[in-house]
Amino acid sequence: MKKIMIVILAIFSILIVSCSKSDNNTSEKLILVGVNFPSYDLLRTLNQGTENSVSMLLPPGSESHSYEPTPQDIIKLSKSDLFVYTGGESDEWVNKVMGSLGTKLETFKLIEAVPSVLEAHSEAMEGEAEEEIDEHVWTSLENEKLLASKLAIKLGQIDTKNAELYQENAKAFSLQLDALIAEAEEVISNGKRKVIVFADRFPLSHFVNEFNLEFYAAFPGCVHESEASAKTVAFLIEKVKEEKLPIVFHIELSDSKLAKLISEETGCKVGEWNTAHNLTREQFDSGITYLDLFKQDLALLKEALN
Repeated sequence: MKKIMIVILAIFSILIVSCSKSDNNTSEKLILVGVNFPSYDLLRTLNQGTENSVSMLLPPGSESHSYEPTPQDIIKLSKSDLFVYTGGESDEWVNKVMGSLGTKLETFKLIEAVPSVLEAHSEAMEGEAEEEIDEHVWTSLENEKLLASKLAIKLGQIDTKNAELYQENAKAFSLQLDALIAEAEEVISNGKRKVIVFADRFPLSHFVNEFNLEFYAAFPGCVHESEASAKTVAFLIEKVKEEKLPIVFHIELSDSKLAKLISEETGCKVGEWNTAHNLTREQFDSGITYLDLFKQDLALLKEALN
């Protein structure tokens, strides 16, 4: 952890005395916090019809893998009734923060609620192929159904008066996901090809496993920004040409420079795939949902496979 975390924890140790959770819950309204957009959207979806407060810790438009909590963020957590987070390498800071709190923090960890999948690697991808768990569990629609079901149970245990409502919301969401799964299966089965190329990080192991897609990418899912080698660039260019791919992808809020280079060399289109790590401020303020983002990705996927 960087030095800034040490400073944050030092500040927090002073503030926690006057900001304990017990002073906060003077009403029946729950304070629910999601670390990033997927956890926030799940909480928002399951809390439709309640008066509970749902917020996202990660500021819209920021990079999720380099996020570090502010003193205000930690105080917010100390006052929360439930904190939903991924539980992977990108938010290891949570364990240190929880250790500094004077009261027990009620949590729900996404990666513990679904089957584990190793981070996928492809030919010519930068870096050594290490066996790491892919923490981007929400990129699977089946996982999303399971997450909603288990989180609804957790919320019902904390808030028994709304337990039935959480279950109803989870079932309604599951039906929407089922419809999207059917649509995705149709798109993929009707496609001329089953391969996609990402000139970027690839945090979609759960997704390609679910729909049996082949992929090639420049980097694994959680690496920090880096330059692709000439070998990797040449390989991806050749793969796009070989497969006659109409689109090369980059992920949201990332540098699309490599994708644009491949586009210039091959004539293919550049497409932005939103892996739902985070949103722009404009998207967040508009109330866009996980389902909205997946439908946008699905439209691009249909184009990429034909």
